[in-house]
Amino acid sequence: MAVTTLEHVPELPLPDDLPRLYTIRTLLLTLLTTVNAAIEEAEDPRPRAAARIPRRWCINWRRAPAGHTRVGVLHAADCMLATGQPVDARTVQAERRRDGRRIEPCEVCDPQLP
Repeated sequence: MAVTTLEHVPELPLPDDLPRLYTIRTLLLTLLTTVNAAIEEAEDPRPRAAARIPRRWCINWRRAPAGHTRVGVLHAADCMLATGQPVDARTVQAERRRDGRRIEPCEVCDPQLP
């Protein structure tokens, strides 16, 4: 792997005012964080358990005739198909235990069932 030294990087003109310097610093720190995360993932490609399991979910209930099992679709809270208020794992587990209810994972976001 080739390493570029700073002597090969051209010197960039920086603004004189403090607000723009803070903005540039924030941009560079964000970029550095993103690059470091990409390097860690490339060095260790195993999926991280915490990254796969969302902390919040949404349940979209399908309509069902009276007396039939009511089916809910479980979404990660940030899924584009999720509607309604996000709920925590305890609420999802309680809904799964209720009689006459069944919860299926969303086919788009494929959340891990808590």
